[in-house]
Amino acid sequence: MQAPPKTRPAVIGLTGAIAAGKSSALGALERLGARTLSSDETVHELLTDPEVAAILHERWGEGAVPDGEVDRRRIGSIVFSDPAELAWLEGVLHPRVGERTQRWRSELPAGTELAVVEVPLLFEAGLESSFDATLVIAASDELRAERAGARGTG
Repeated sequence: MQAPPKTRPAVIGLTGAIAAGKSSALGALERLGARTLSSDETVHELLTDPEVAAILHERWGEGAVPDGEVDRRRIGSIVFSDPAELAWLEGVLHPRVGERTQRWRSELPAGTELAVVEVPLLFEAGLESSFDATLVIAASDELRAERAGARGTG
């Protein structure tokens, strides 16, 4: 008797502006049974990777990676004041995020019906064709500014 073919889960790309509520939406979908992956969390994990830390140290020196640990605040001050440096950092991180996302998708357990990947720059990165559907989380500019200010990102 032949086993039925493994069915591929539906994969949704979740996106939206900063402080729109993507993380809350991702958490709600996970509580409802979806398998979830946060690109932001993947980036945070990558920033603890010694290989990535070494690359950033080579580019920006000890001040950006004191004692081998990435100083995210310092990196932010560098890249958000210089678009060329942001583009360079994205060139380092985005392929690694893509590799980890592909690996995560390939390792989804059998029987997974729905998988959701939170990707803040989904459309900007041209990733919409990577998903069966996209879900855009929106909030007013006022609410987003309030949320971003409350967490120190505004």
